[in-house]
Amino acid sequence: MLRLTDEQWDRIKGHFPEEHYPSNRRGRKLIPARSVLEAVLWILNTSAQWHMLPQCYPCSR
Repeated sequence: MLRLTDEQWDRIKGHFPEEHYPSNRRGRKLIPARSVLEAVLWILNTSAQWHMLPQCYPCSR
């Protein structure tokens, strides 16, 4: 499992639009950007296919 440190996340979180959405936003619940980024980094680090992504990462369904 690949996790970003809080310091790493603090340096880049402003580049993700989710951080600027109002809390009363309607529609589908957002998946935290940090979790999505960690899943992408895991795929890039392992060269695995998306269907092999561990369940500890968010599901897009």
